Order: sequence, then C-alpha cells, then structure tokens
Amino acid sequence: MAESQADVNVTSSQWIDLAARYPSLANAATNVQNKGPGQLLVFFSSIGTEPTDNSGWVRGYLDDITGTAPHIWVKGLNGPAAVACGLTDS
Repeated sequence: MAESQADVNVTSSQWIDLAARYPSLANAATNVQNKGPGQLLVFFSSIGTEPTDNSGWVRGYLDDITGTAPHIWVKGLNGPAAVACGLTDS
C-alpha cells in the first residue's frame, strides 16, 4: 500500500466506515485487508448509512480487496477481526 493507516479492530455487532475514520480513503483507490482472526465483511458504498444486513464481500484471513467509494464499511462476520487499510500504489 502506498499510504497505510493504523489497523482498525472490528466486531460482528457494528459496521465501521473507514472513510469517515480516515478521510483520505474516501473516493480513492483503497486496499482493505483482513488481518484476522475472524472473517471480514467489506462494503464499498456511495451511501453514508451503514448496511442493514450482512451485505458486502467476505474476506478470510489475509485476504484483501481494492475499491473506490465515498464510504468503506467493514465489520466482522463471525467475530472480531483486525483491518489493515490504505491507498493503493496506483
């Protein structure tokens, strides 16, 4: 990652908007990686409200995904997880 942010710990009970926490990620090519231990849900969205269900892409341990959106919602799928995020090199 060209610009990394501090890891974010998530649970399965609450969505967190990474772009709200780190404004430089909004509308920029952002890489999100699951550092475990649980699975991670990632949802790139133009809507500022959190998803109402378990929408999004599931990422296992050390899996990542890259996307661009005003809001990048993350939460644990089946328990806690740590999230690494940052701008991509391109």
